[in-house]
Amino acid sequence: MDYDEMTEHIVKFEVGALYELKTWGSDRRMLALYTGMLQAHIFYVFAENRRMYISNSRAIRMDQIKLITKVETDVTATER
Repeated sequence: MDYDEMTEHIVKFEVGALYELKTWGSDRRMLALYTGMLQAHIFYVFAENRRMYISNSRAIRMDQIKLITKVETDVTATER
């Protein structure tokens, strides 16, 4: 297993899902859309209207200490 496979095995985010990102040692929270992983995990942060790149190792640490949480949504699409 190479490094990318190992990190994907440890941290699995769902592309297109909303996540809450918390800042360590602060009450600051950001709502973000996970758009995938190239060399780093990429989140699009809504509150700040910018993209946020998080390295694989940082994502692992943030996930382990519960700083990244998937936001449960109940969205229903209807045809018009």
